Amino acid sequence: MLVRLRESYLISTGPVTIDVTVGEGQKGFTEVLLNGATIASGSSIHALTVPGISGQKLRVTSTVTDTNPATNNTSVTYTLSGGKETQTFTSAHTVGSAGDTVDYDAIFLLI
Repeated sequence: MLVRLRESYLISTGPVTIDVTVGEGQKGFTEVLLNGATIASGSSIHALTVPGISGQKLRVTSTVTDTNPATNNTSVTYTLSGGKETQTFTSAHTVGSAGDTVDYDAIFLLI
């Protein structure tokens, strides 16, 4: 399963910071790309700063596995700050059974 998110983020004069959180007590791996080049990866992405240049594409891909026995819900939350205002976006999906994996793909156009 692939869950997609496409959003624009209004920048200001300084850099943009992004936090990516895998929710619901699940496990995940995230990769962040700026204009196609990988700039960070890992199980946790916090306070990653990128240049706030209009027209850039910030892409975040996450693979989340249902490891929490209490729920089959999965989610990824993206918080962008440093622009005109802080914005939070959440993508979510409920997997069919324990151990299933879902891919999340988010693209933020900096404008």
